[in-house]
Amino acid sequence: YGPACGIIQNCSADTTIDVTSMRICVGGIAGSSIGTISGCRAKVQINAIGKESTYAGGIVGYNSGTLYNCSSTGSVTCEGYAGGVAGFLKSGGDVKDCSSTADVKGGSITQAGAIADASK
Repeated sequence: YGPACGIIQNCSADTTIDVTSMRICVGGIAGSSIGTISGCRAKVQINAIGKESTYAGGIVGYNSGTLYNCSSTGSVTCEGYAGGVAGFLKSGGDVKDCSSTADVKGGSITQAGAIADASK
């Protein structure tokens, strides 16, 4: 339990994730990352039902590392922070040459974005 802190590269995932919890990070490749994720593709159906401290993204839920040349398709639904690539991009985190065609939906307390929901 903890963030991905090394290098994840050239991988793919085709997954469905349904979770009901508070304070959780979910993503098609990693829940959270402080390392580098590059060249990864994810086809996801993510349903994260929780409070404002729930993070969901097509590639990674909570990112303070580097995302490079990644893409996602499918859908991301979250009541907290939702993004097609990253649910939350922490200050110092970086997203380069990434794309998403994922359908991103949020609830009444959410922040949502096509690539990342929020950057702090």
